[in-house]
Amino acid sequence: MPYGYVDRKLWLEWRERAYSEFKRDIDIGYVDEDIVELIELIFRTEHYFTISSCSGRVVAVDAEYPWLRTEGVVLFKKHSPISMAEFTRLVSTPVLSRLWLVVSGPILHIVADGIDQAYELLRNVRSLGFKHSGIISLRNDGVVLEVISGIWLPILIKERNVIMLNEQSFSSVVELVNKTLIAAKKRLQRLKDLFSEESMKRSCKV
Repeated sequence: MPYGYVDRKLWLEWRERAYSEFKRDIDIGYVDEDIVELIELIFRTEHYFTISSCSGRVVAVDAEYPWLRTEGVVLFKKHSPISMAEFTRLVSTPVLSRLWLVVSGPILHIVADGIDQAYELLRNVRSLGFKHSGIISLRNDGVVLEVISGIWLPILIKERNVIMLNEQSFSSVVELVNKTLIAAKKRLQRLKDLFSEESMKRSCKV
């Protein structure tokens, strides 16, 4: 296919399937509640839709390094602040390698209906602080972008049976984790404002 060419008919068919899957995932509880409004806004725009999303989360993983997810074991995952009780249970969990607690910010995969629209969105989201975003796929049914905030905080909790933190620091770690997660989720509002403008543009054309 020509560079950046997208068949809009195929793109619209994909968008329809993606929206049906999104509504189904809401019904079964797979979608983060605090990102539903943003996804709905994106689907209302003329040139974009989403195929996957995360509003930001806290993950505990048993792995040699925190980025080796496929070689490790996820022990805990939550899209809202963690409690001291949850953290304490994690500390007492046996691990084979290292126990990492990782906070990551929002990430969305958005499909544009053309290369120009993809580059326009990329410029906009990068200006809003999502500087690690980029185009990851060029297809005849859409241009796929990964929109990512870059917020990522790994904390080493245990090295096998050795706890790497003293008990007096537990509350400070929980506070840091939760403040980082909340700060990450606040960036969703910037995207809501952006796509609210995009959906309004579409409404004005109708």
